[in-house]
Amino acid sequence: MVHCTATIDSGWHIYSQTQPNDAIARPTEIKWTTSPLILTTGKAREIGRLEHTQDKTVGIEANQYEKKVDFEQKITLRSTARMTLTGKLTFQVCTDEMCLPPRTIPVEVPLP
Repeated sequence: MVHCTATIDSGWHIYSQTQPNDAIARPTEIKWTTSPLILTTGKAREIGRLEHTQDKTVGIEANQYEKKVDFEQKITLRSTARMTLTGKLTFQVCTDEMCLPPRTIPVEVPLP
């Protein structure tokens, strides 16, 4: 297993990878780089306090995290060599009043 932890500033939240059908929130997305030596299994599991919210103005629901969420990805290594799991994380942060544009950042996890 590999873990990537998002620490979220007070007053802000990020969205879960899974959103209701009518959601307009940008779900968090992790895309791992394909490697013949590192196999990823399924989607990363989210560990944290998931909040189900509903915007009172428009009535649209969203699934989000505040403060912290850990993404846990199951992997299988096909070599004992030192490697790095790489990928891209796309996310959007919002407050109750505004959202910043979605960002995509590189992710690198050194593997023993």
